[in-house]
Amino acid sequence: MVTYWNGAAHTLYGWSADEAVGRPIIELLPPTTDRLSQAREARARRNAGLTWTGEISVTRKDGTTIPLLVTNTPLVDDDGSPLGAIAVASDLTERNRNQEDAALLAAIVDSSDDAIFSKTLDGVITSWNAGARSCTASRPRRSWAVP
Repeated sequence: MVTYWNGAAHTLYGWSADEAVGRPIIELLPPTTDRLSQAREARARRNAGLTWTGEISVTRKDGTTIPLLVTNTPLVDDDGSPLGAIAVASDLTERNRNQEDAALLAAIVDSSDDAIFSKTLDGVITSWNAGARSCTASRPRRSWAVP
């Protein structure tokens, strides 16, 4: 049962505090079907008094799905019995997009027949692709400098 909902949660999930407080979190943020086992694991760990951290996708109020990094930390009473949990979530949408962009660019460079290399500001070659390797019979050395 949600007992506190801050402005960041409203922005992230789309539910206002008035809509969220008093409702079960699973009702507000149903995990996508491919992440149900993670949601169950998180709940089981919370009920056992253990912290859980992981990536999970949830469906926002507007129906969009977002990837999150979530940490659920249990709240316990003086006897160690579970009272609830504090959940902290970070939106991974931009991080995932950046990783996809980097992987695409790396694949383009790796598959190109053109010679592509990187170098430091001092002109030292730090990496090159297969196209650049085909232009020479040797491997790059860190000491190579480009004038």
